[in-house]
Amino acid sequence: MRGFTLIESLIYIAIFTIVIITIYQFAISFYNSNEFRLQQTQAISEGRTILSEMSREIKEIVNSENGDYPISSATATSLAFYSDIDKDYNIEEIRWFLQENILSKGVIETPGGNEIITIYSENIRNNQIFTYYDSSNQLVPNLNILTDISLIEINLQVNINPFAAPGDFTLKTLVKPRNID
Repeated sequence: MRGFTLIESLIYIAIFTIVIITIYQFAISFYNSNEFRLQQTQAISEGRTILSEMSREIKEIVNSENGDYPISSATATSLAFYSDIDKDYNIEEIRWFLQENILSKGVIETPGGNEIITIYSENIRNNQIFTYYDSSNQLVPNLNILTDISLIEINLQVNINPFAAPGDFTLKTLVKPRNID
């Protein structure tokens, strides 16, 4: 009966080690790829939820309790308006805004009260999330004239890592507030 020589044993151990390392690297790569896809899918789902909430709140805007126009300010990265979002029959001032890829919502419960800010997403990659149109569906040229706004487009580009594939996922909707023309 013949046994393995030292060199044969070392060759078998080297081949076995290479096979195990290759399998391990494949498993780690597969896990990381799936982890990224799961995170991207969650970010897109989060974006859809945010878009739905923003749309619902914008549709239900009303004049403030002291009679101010329903929209208090409008820019490409921010929209402030009045609405009763918690259905307590008191009008809150709502402000959706984007700062450095972080989409947040501020709520002021009572006039002159403190704004409570909640972060909704850190995965927004575009610089302009709001576009405003007049009653003729033309871009509003001067956002200082808030009464010209009749239709609001919300555009969110979601991506957890802008340096890795896939690219930005765009979520877009048009919202017609009910109480303004």
